[in-house]
Amino acid sequence: MRTRSLGCLVLLILLSGCATPQATEEEQQTYDEAISVLQGDPQEAANRLETFLRVYPLSPLAEQAAWERSQLALAAADRGRAGFWLGWLVRNHPRGPYADETRIELARLHARTGDFEMARRLLRDVRTRRLSSQRRRELYRLNADVSQDGAERVRWLASARSIAAESVVSDKVLELMDAELAAAVDGLSLSELEAARSFLGGRTPAGRVALRLVEESLDEDEFEDAADDLLEASDFDLTVSDRDLLGALLLRVEQHEMQRGKRELLPTFADVAARVLPSRSPARGSLGVVLPLSGPYASYGEDSLRGVLLAARVFGEAGGSDVRVVVRDSGGDPLRAAAAVRELAKLEGLSAIVGPLRSSASESAARVAQEEEVPLIALTSRERVSQERPYVFRLRTTAEDETRYLVDYAFHTLGARRFAVLYPDDGYGRGMRDHFWQMVDESGGWLMAAAAYPPDSTDFGASIREMIGYALLTPSESIALVERERFLRRGRRLPPEDAALTREIADGMIGPEGEVLPPIVDFDVLFIPDGYEQVGLLAPQLAFHELTGVQLLGVSDWHHPELIEIAQEHVSGAVISALYDANSRFAFEAGFVDAYRSTFGLEPDAFSAHAYDAANLVLVQLAKGLESREAIRDGLLSIDAYPGASGVTSMRPDGNASKRPFLLQVRGSAIVPLD
Repeated sequence: MRTRSLGCLVLLILLSGCATPQATEEEQQTYDEAISVLQGDPQEAANRLETFLRVYPLSPLAEQAAWERSQLALAAADRGRAGFWLGWLVRNHPRGPYADETRIELARLHARTGDFEMARRLLRDVRTRRLSSQRRRELYRLNADVSQDGAERVRWLASARSIAAESVVSDKVLELMDAELAAAVDGLSLSELEAARSFLGGRTPAGRVALRLVEESLDEDEFEDAADDLLEASDFDLTVSDRDLLGALLLRVEQHEMQRGKRELLPTFADVAARVLPSRSPARGSLGVVLPLSGPYASYGEDSLRGVLLAARVFGEAGGSDVRVVVRDSGGDPLRAAAAVRELAKLEGLSAIVGPLRSSASESAARVAQEEEVPLIALTSRERVSQERPYVFRLRTTAEDETRYLVDYAFHTLGARRFAVLYPDDGYGRGMRDHFWQMVDESGGWLMAAAAYPPDSTDFGASIREMIGYALLTPSESIALVERERFLRRGRRLPPEDAALTREIADGMIGPEGEVLPPIVDFDVLFIPDGYEQVGLLAPQLAFHELTGVQLLGVSDWHHPELIEIAQEHVSGAVISALYDANSRFAFEAGFVDAYRSTFGLEPDAFSAHAYDAANLVLVQLAKGLESREAIRDGLLSIDAYPGASGVTSMRPDGNASKRPFLLQVRGSAIVPLD
């Protein structure tokens, strides 16, 4: 009985403590008088509410009065007074009935002034469950507006879209929200797309995210799993624009499969040198140029511009062409590049445009060039820039071009049949691995081994040993290898002739069941798609781990004088591709190098070579007397085995160039031409 009585007493105390305080008659009358003039005279109502709040700041009606005052200020676009009273409410009534609405309105004010951090802090404290569906949509939308992270913005927009889909909203509203979501997803980086995939689940725009991830893979030339990933993406709830993107990606995969193994090799340098070269004189017209001549990529833009000016012979050489070059600086910015193309396209008599360089700037420039129907030759290696754009062309040598001719040389000239690849485990490395594997398969060879290493690695031992049989050792084979190493260590203390005999015996040692012990080098060629600095660290480790006697193949990033200084004899005999060759014996290349040196007093590079060729491709059309942009576009499409400073070029129907790169070989202390 005592326990029950105590419980009742506590309950009474709690109930009395939680009772809602009542306004006095005077407070109620003053408040009612202020509200009574609200419809007829909002300013008078605002004045009376402020008087009420000054006199009765602790009144039970103060919170409601402050809320009404803030709403009157917002209606009058008086952000200062609105912010004052909304802030007053947050400080004095942080958990009151108006607290959540107050934080939303105050956050919106801060967002309008650019104070996104304060807006986010306010929105974090909003109690979402207390809001109506409409108000939750507004909250999510506001969170999206103040988010600094692309994936987080998509997350909030997706939440707002989910609420809208559950509410009674028109299809037009949902279409607009879907379009905004698609634009937000398209602006995400690869890491942000991965983050968005993890939290979206199956909600819209999960399908768009999945499709964009597939697009990123295709851009890195990772076609192996793209078809399966696309089928998986098609299971999501897709919007109309999503289905358009799905169709475009499926077409890319299908075209890749159709073209696989069907591209004929271009003629050799000797073959094209024996032909009558197309004339560039007399060429008359205007040529536009859009390049990054300021900003972080200015040096590359300047190299490219010199190549264009050399091709156009603007320095008054004998037999020069009557070509006007109109240059615009993109600064490396996609928006500036697009604006520059639009400006140039309006110029009367302008025939075509060369540039930009970077993929993002090239993409935006290509979009405008197609709209304006002006031929544009982009100096990027990303093939999608010209797809479904008849007026857009792409010239730069691709990774596929490089691997195709390296494998062809190894297979047909060296007689190699067994290949291996050692590559950095990143998007570029995996893409090059896939290209190499494809080319080996098409040539009729066999890929015997493939191993990856971290892109920033300095110790490649584990990856090398994986390629030569160490990864599959049985316990008994491991014991046999230990014994062999002990035998070799003893042999190192012997005289040279005896030590050599010891090594010969060790190489012939077999495992307990008569099996060959590692290193098992069962390939003739090793392809390493990495830069010269990494190769300089890696190549000596090949010999250390007894991976010797194989032909090394390298990409254009090997083409640097310091390669031999770093790697020394460990890269002797290596065959590498090159985007241009200053030591070529062929006139079309040597003439470019000599003219560049004499004109500018500088050494040309791959950027100047590609830009030189791009300008010349247009000049050839002008020299034929072609005047309309449509005629020049058709002429560019007809380019077949053009011998240029950046290799032999043919133009495919989709506007992408197929190129035969230069092949070089490391001999002694020099890198010399093989062509």
